[in-house]
Amino acid sequence: MRVSANDKVNVAVIGLGWPGQRHLDGYAATPFVHVGAICDMSDDLLTGTRTARGVERAVHHYEDVLAMPEIDAVSVCLPNWLHVPVSIAAIGAGKHVLCEKPLANTLAEGERIAAAVHASDRIFMLALNNRFRVEIQALKRIVDAGTLGEVYYARAGWTRRKWAGLSGWFTDKAKSGGGPLIDLGVHMLDLTLWLMGSPRATRVSGAVYDRLARELHPSGTFDVEDLAAAMIHLDNGAAIALETSWMSYTEREYIYSELLGTQGGAKFERGNNRNDAGLGDMPPFQLFTSLAGEPVNAEPVDIALSPMDRLLASFANETRHFAECVRDGTPPIATVDQGLEILRILDAIYRSAAEDREITISRQEIVGSR
Repeated sequence: MRVSANDKVNVAVIGLGWPGQRHLDGYAATPFVHVGAICDMSDDLLTGTRTARGVERAVHHYEDVLAMPEIDAVSVCLPNWLHVPVSIAAIGAGKHVLCEKPLANTLAEGERIAAAVHASDRIFMLALNNRFRVEIQALKRIVDAGTLGEVYYARAGWTRRKWAGLSGWFTDKAKSGGGPLIDLGVHMLDLTLWLMGSPRATRVSGAVYDRLARELHPSGTFDVEDLAAAMIHLDNGAAIALETSWMSYTEREYIYSELLGTQGGAKFERGNNRNDAGLGDMPPFQLFTSLAGEPVNAEPVDIALSPMDRLLASFANETRHFAECVRDGTPPIATVDQGLEILRILDAIYRSAAEDREITISRQEIVGSR
């Protein structure tokens, strides 16, 4: 059922950690959205969030949210292994869904949720907030206008130097699906593919390592990688070199996407989510081309937001776009099929590393896919 443009979209946020709080920020900034409920197993998070934000209903179990007939849509901001069961249950309950990345912790699970979405008439959007950064939106318009010519190669990654002390479900493959590749790499891989026009991968060669993690001996279960790298070949003849790590002896934390085209190149680099790693003076993005045979570098001059404000604005833009799709009955720009394509690539990287060979990606069509 489509929500009338004159009505408020009534949403609930399930999971009140850092991503869930950012979804709440975004909804609070959207005039036609009302947050009708919040949900988390933590008493402290639930009580604190309800008090701070004045939400009417606060419950511990997501099933209670899905049973509320007044709720139109939900944000699923839970650990990776819960994305699929909660999202499928929400779709079955007639709710529209904005689900945090990754789509699932395995390709098979991703195919389950994609099948459920295609069998329904609900809006499903994957929360890929980097697509909604103001500087990325500007860069996307430049690339789509053909300014770079044919983009035939890209480099992308998110590599950390210092171990951030992750534990619990993050380092348990059965719950997370993997290490930094599915935690961090998914962001920059998706962003790069999207900037390139969302071509599909054809073959992948990957390598994963846990050398530093073995030396560090993190507490609890640690059966995921601490570094991963891959070469990804695409169906338009282009390729992407991807690298990601939770710890590595590199100069500093790098978060970047660089496109190389026949008429120009572009580079996006940002700091981390904590303090921008001293990159406050770095331009939103850079363009590299030539004029009259002379090399020219350029950068935007009218993006005045600070790096942290650009990060926070990405969540506000993302949640507003989702709410607009629910209100207007329009498809989102971050679809379940694009999330599934990312999972295919991640799965191929892990398989390539395990089997020590290049993997050719095959696709089984999902009934009702579009």
